[in-house]
Amino acid sequence: LAGRDREERASFPRRLYLTGMLAAFLAPLVYNAFNGLRGLLNLLLGGPFSGEWAFGAPLTSGETALYALPALVVLAAGWGFHWVVRGRDDRRQAESDAGAVLNQLYRYAFALVGLSMAAVAVGLLLERLLAGFWPGLRVLDPVRTVLAAELARLAVGLALWLPFWLPAQRRFAAGDEREQSAVVRKAYLYLVVFVGALGTIFTTAVLLADLLARLMGVSGETGGLSTALSIILVSAAVWAYHAFVLRRDAAAAPEGEQQALVRRIYTYLMAGMGLAAVLIGLTGTLIQFLAGLDRGLFSMELRESLSGFIAALLAGLPVWLWHWRQGRRAAAQPAPAGTAERRAFVRRLYLYLSIFVATLMMIGSVIFIISQVLMFLMDARPATGLGYELA
Repeated sequence: LAGRDREERASFPRRLYLTGMLAAFLAPLVYNAFNGLRGLLNLLLGGPFSGEWAFGAPLTSGETALYALPALVVLAAGWGFHWVVRGRDDRRQAESDAGAVLNQLYRYAFALVGLSMAAVAVGLLLERLLAGFWPGLRVLDPVRTVLAAELARLAVGLALWLPFWLPAQRRFAAGDEREQSAVVRKAYLYLVVFVGALGTIFTTAVLLADLLARLMGVSGETGGLSTALSIILVSAAVWAYHAFVLRRDAAAAPEGEQQALVRRIYTYLMAGMGLAAVLIGLTGTLIQFLAGLDRGLFSMELRESLSGFIAALLAGLPVWLWHWRQGRRAAAQPAPAGTAERRAFVRRLYLYLSIFVATLMMIGSVIFIISQVLMFLMDARPATGLGYELA
């Protein structure tokens, strides 16, 4: 029917079916490719057991590689058949807007899966490498088994990410209007940047807290040092690369309304997280310092708490300042761009939510302070701990 009917080739249900079949075959294909390659690498490296089970019994490394082979053949054939059919449709019939969005969702979803696999593999390999520089760090798994698994994950991840990501970059650079105006592309980029920034900032805060605790004479957790460093390195690399792509995209093509919505969600979400970290760190530092009048200014408990709050303050402050400055710069543009930014729902939500939370916390704190002072004046509570609770 599709061979002789133009409307059938262009129909959304047909495009949905073909794209769905591609995804349905590719997902288990990736899983079996990872298992098969892991078993083969484990066999080459001399690992006796791959970690896979079948029919209630553990599989050796060689059995795991052979076990994945039939699935790979069947799944690759199914994926290849639907890929050929969709390619034939594309050559004979221009893709509709709805079909283009489906295709973008398919491509960027699997690009995200491939990037995640590669990033996790690099992080775990770095962790094993860094762990060798600090004696006594805990190594949970045999090195050869981990090496085989993560090399397989890295190879499959790159083989999945690059074929989806590089053609998208070429289409964007060639001036493809659909690619340049794609909301899915912007959502993908901002999601990756957000996760990379979150991993970098959170882990940096944990590492800073550990470093400050050591400087204050509180023993730190040495076992997590290699893990923290590997997360920071990988997350920062992913964050920096995709932030660079976003800046280049912004310079090459004008931003659409829906793309601006995605950008605002990311900007104000990051600003809100940074501001929350700043307020928690600043408030906690002041509380612990004032509470030191009750507990002792140089107690071990106070120093341990201070290290965490100061780390949150130091990690959150640049995040809030950077993203809030971006929001202010966008709002300060001349009309109509600046007017649209100032009236944007996401910006208003961020501002009113900040005012609401601050007002709520302030009123609640004032009520608590007055109640505790009145209770103390009426001899309804002892003076012990009053300074800490008021702080």
